[in-house]
Amino acid sequence: NSRSDSEIALIAMAVARYDLVALQEIRTDDQAVKAMIDILKKDFGLSFDFIVSEPIGTERERYAFVWRTDKFDRGSIEPFFYPDKSEDFVRDPFCASFDSKHFLKNLILCTQHAIFGMSRQPREEEAKHLKDVFTHAKTKLGSKKGHVIILGDFNLEPENTAWQPLRDLKLKPAIVAPQKTTVGSVSLYDNIWLDETLAEKSFQNGLGNVFEFDNYFFAPNSVDVVRRTVSDHRPIVVYIEASDKNSFDSEIPKFAPEIKETSGASIGSW
Repeated sequence: NSRSDSEIALIAMAVARYDLVALQEIRTDDQAVKAMIDILKKDFGLSFDFIVSEPIGTERERYAFVWRTDKFDRGSIEPFFYPDKSEDFVRDPFCASFDSKHFLKNLILCTQHAIFGMSRQPREEEAKHLKDVFTHAKTKLGSKKGHVIILGDFNLEPENTAWQPLRDLKLKPAIVAPQKTTVGSVSLYDNIWLDETLAEKSFQNGLGNVFEFDNYFFAPNSVDVVRRTVSDHRPIVVYIEASDKNSFDSEIPKFAPEIKETSGASIGSW
């Protein structure tokens, strides 16, 4: 069952704040994403494009990427699922390439919705194998200079030791404690893993932001309503500067409703 028009409009209000967003846990075809794109154009005057994956996993979920067409173009590498020959993932990560209009070229984003399971061990095992996803995506770049970003809902905090293989590859998490990425400020499960170069260019030196839409759009103590009508997770974002000079006007507060127009790039996950 797809979202209602009003629910899709709330999702669009959050997505409109960012330039390039990975979406997880889409449980229908692409109709809801298309409806959101239409709202972004009609109500916000923003032109977005999108990619929706084929269904994956036992629950047949899909991934999607949506991006502002005035900020990003599709890259030369065709979207692909990580070829999970060892069956390390319940839902294989999905990757796509993008070029910024201004400065970021050959950027590959790989998004994953990790297993939850009955214990933490299956989540930890999947996190350990994300190093293989990163390495595989890097091979897609060949001799081109570029970056690979791993982002999504990992059902695992970034300080867990299962992330050590990614840390060994010099990747850093954009979202760190005490921030919480689930509605009701319960857990820090969602993240964006960046290489050192992008982390140094990111706003606040590697720290991303969590948009607490549940506190901005809804009345207090509305956790159940938020989870039912929109999501049980919050959007996360990292702001990448276009140069050594800070390309963002000022610190972007958690509840900021306005759309920041900058020379940098905002990359999110939800």
